[in-house]
Amino acid sequence: MRCGLTFMLALMTTTAVADPIVEVFTDHAHPLTNTQAFPSAAVFYVDGLTRAMAELSEGLPADPTAATAMAKARFDERTDLKAQMREAGNGLALAHQHYRLDRYPAIVFDGAAVLYGVTDLVLARDLYRKMNR
Repeated sequence: MRCGLTFMLALMTTTAVADPIVEVFTDHAHPLTNTQAFPSAAVFYVDGLTRAMAELSEGLPADPTAATAMAKARFDERTDLKAQMREAGNGLALAHQHYRLDRYPAIVFDGAAVLYGVTDLVLARDLYRKMNR
């Protein structure tokens, strides 16, 4: 019994190590499909800042003082927008400064291989596996 358990743990460890680290950079105009292919993928929506700013500024009054106060109140009460903006900012910095990505959608595997233009993660997984044979 103990030997079989050790084998299963070794097999599970080997399988987990073989899976690449996946980072996906996309926007809401290019939704992802078949995300179960990489359930632990980090997904960054690069249009998150623009979308959050649009939500904050929607329907603001023309008076700058009143608009500023209203936008600040919205921002203070919307922790989801703060998180969205932080994640989008981090994703943009990673995409542009670290990976030097120049278009979206882009999928980065193990910090080294980039696949552009694919939003189906099953297709991306299959293409990645073909590249690494």
